[in-house]
Amino acid sequence: MSQKIFDVIIVGGGLSGLVVGYGLDQLSLLSSSSSTTTAPPVHVNWKLLEARSVLGGRLANNNNNMDNGSNARSTSSEVASPGGSGKIDMGGAWIWPRHQPYMRSLVQDELHLFTFDQPDDPSSTRIEGGAVEIIHALASSIQARFQSTSAISNDTRIQLNTPVISCTLWLPENNNNNDDQTTDHHSRLVRLQTATNQEFLARRVVFAVPPKLLHQHVTFDPPLSASKQAAMVASHTWMAGVTKVALVYANRFWNRRYSNMGLLSPSTNDGPAFQVYDSSTADESVAALTFFTLVKKDPKHVDQKSDTTDSNRSLAKQLATHMAQVWNALGQEAAAQQALSYTSYHVHSWPREKYISEDDRPQTIHPHPHPVRALAEPEWQGLLEFAGSETDQTSPGVLEGAVSAARRVLNSLQQSLFFQSLSSLSLSSNKKESSEQVQECLSNQGGA
Repeated sequence: MSQKIFDVIIVGGGLSGLVVGYGLDQLSLLSSSSSTTTAPPVHVNWKLLEARSVLGGRLANNNNNMDNGSNARSTSSEVASPGGSGKIDMGGAWIWPRHQPYMRSLVQDELHLFTFDQPDDPSSTRIEGGAVEIIHALASSIQARFQSTSAISNDTRIQLNTPVISCTLWLPENNNNNDDQTTDHHSRLVRLQTATNQEFLARRVVFAVPPKLLHQHVTFDPPLSASKQAAMVASHTWMAGVTKVALVYANRFWNRRYSNMGLLSPSTNDGPAFQVYDSSTADESVAALTFFTLVKKDPKHVDQKSDTTDSNRSLAKQLATHMAQVWNALGQEAAAQQALSYTSYHVHSWPREKYISEDDRPQTIHPHPHPVRALAEPEWQGLLEFAGSETDQTSPGVLEGAVSAARRVLNSLQQSLFFQSLSSLSLSSNKKESSEQVQECLSNQGGA
């Protein structure tokens, strides 16, 4: 029995992986609508595999309401009582439009999402509804296009709860089916196996997951290059050790000058928070302060249920008390008196996310990553590509890096897919004609 082959499989449904998928759809649209080329259109048959039950990677709101047809919360999230209306970022949140052209273009020009100035820092912006709205918009666009083109009603472009555990270079030897949607006897393929006992074949695979987690969870045969492996082991997922806590208030009573600041190091006895910012919504229907915290655990304590409601309640009170002390020291006595009057709190412990954090009991917050060339390099002569924010060569670790890395991979895939689409023509045309068609196709798609 023949097995379906995908042109591209994307592993990882965070921002970078979804941008790659969205870009492949746009590539198909551009190619099919082009009237200036005689080359065949590129129809990219791709699929995205996500290990978790939700999309978004390190983007999540206080209700973790991902676009997966479910309102179920991750076990790493906890909320005291209703409040915040699902609009509070519990993961990545900020965009700096002047310095982040890829994010600015994606959010404003392509997805047309509404942004507003960060209340206490006008140089940065946030997205109305939270940064997870980017994920909703990308996933909705992808699924809508797939449903309009797929002949299989129960098929899906994005598959959740599918952790990849192995990646193998595969040379099909015993298949005589020449259908281009089944195994190609003359092609080198990549075989992915999952923890759910599924197998997928692809001509190209894009890994859009944190490099260190990729090294921990996926085995490669043949092994990746020594430089790639060393870089993966040495890498850290930016902010994956952070527990974010949002305190929601009835109204915003604080002076904006004193709501976005670095706090004392969590290694001191003054409290676990090392940064706070105003996470209120643009219309101020939600007034909130969000804290970046390092919640240390005893490495000898293996009880995964130690983060009980009681401990989270205690953490919220501790943060409010800490904020009151800071405001008192800054002469903001009126604000300090109201610091403990929060109406609800939200806690998202990122270290407990198996496929987000490499350490479920962090003892420190790692510094911001620097570009590492080896993390971005393709492997297996271009069959494997690597996206994800940590692989970016200009803005690793942040949202801009996730989109920039995806664009880099898309540029590489675009060229390889155009050559692939012309392979049948090269068998019946002379070399000069085929070469001219390749150049024409690339030129019309912006790839030359």
